[in-house]
Amino acid sequence: MTIKKLFSFALFVSLCGGAFAWKVEGQAVAGNIKIDPKQPTVYISFDHVEKVEVPTVDRKGKESVSLIWLTLHNNIKADIRLCTHEGRFTPSRKPGIDYRVESLWDFSGPEPIPPTILYTFPAKDTCGRTTIRSGETFPFSVRKDVLTERSRIIVHFHYAWEDYWDVVYDKEPEHIVYIGSQSLLGLKVVWEMDRPRS
Repeated sequence: MTIKKLFSFALFVSLCGGAFAWKVEGQAVAGNIKIDPKQPTVYISFDHVEKVEVPTVDRKGKESVSLIWLTLHNNIKADIRLCTHEGRFTPSRKPGIDYRVESLWDFSGPEPIPPTILYTFPAKDTCGRTTIRSGETFPFSVRKDVLTERSRIIVHFHYAWEDYWDVVYDKEPEHIVYIGSQSLLGLKVVWEMDRPRS
């Protein structure tokens, strides 16, 4: 074996070994911080659907709104914090989590179109800071009519060990958790709720 081939082989082994060590170390860290090692650290799951009556825009009547109830899970051995709002701001009249609906990247045209914000709730920039304890969950609802198949629901959060003012002034990295709208709209119980009854 020539020196050049020997060097290439040694470099290959070194890179593979480093990648393997990094993977093993990453798995060890994740295993130590996760409660359920089979689930993500923070994630959102579908719960149920609900129909509610809300005032019309002109406040002269009521209309039916379809809600999709989701659950945010804190699957780490530490607390997280996020923005929530009071029930009086929600169609369900129950406390909820601040969220936004964002379009996905569109690569169908000659130039890629980046994501855009389609909907934000609540509309006012208010934040009732809430702590989700380790292993706890928080249910919240989203309006079905603001979702599209090519969008996702995003929730911002930060870890309890991060200083609040560092988060406010962007001295900490941004953390988000999301769930794809398509996976929700494709559920039979979701698309059936607005199907006309024969």
